[in-house]
Amino acid sequence: SRGLGDVYKRQSPAHAARRECALLLALMGDPWVAGVMISLLESRPNDRELGFELAVLTCVDFYGELDAAITWREWYDEVTHEDASAWFIAAIERKGMALPPGASFKPGPGARDGGLLLLALLRSEEAYLAERARRDLSKLLGGDLGQIPSDATERAAWSVSYTHLRAHET
Repeated sequence: SRGLGDVYKRQSPAHAARRECALLLALMGDPWVAGVMISLLESRPNDRELGFELAVLTCVDFYGELDAAITWREWYDEVTHEDASAWFIAAIERKGMALPPGASFKPGPGARDGGLLLLALLRSEEAYLAERARRDLSKLLGGDLGQIPSDATERAAWSVSYTHLRAHET
């Protein structure tokens, strides 16, 4: 049972600051913060923003499950904590897509192939994967692409429009 101390802890300024810092680090793609976010989700299981950002970072979405934090913790205990891109690559493979040999999500050799894969992922029905692709593509291109539509059909149309626009720039 939870006592008043638990309620205070969830609502304290320190807890709110910890949550905001975790969200910022997740936006930066820092894999270290996943464990912190899972702990925060244990005390705030209805925090949709926290759940979505954890899904974007880890590239798995357990938020809708009964004990999402426990499921995420079990997943987290089994994966590398060193590199969030490994989580992204695993998600790409789970979708049945292949990372082209030499493809990179960073500027330099292989960036074109990586960018094309990210463009394809923008059409993903899973909003968290589309958002992860948007963030990585923004980094690759050196500028924020802006918000993508939350509806999968609108997202697909948006990504086709963006692809068409980029094709005319080159």
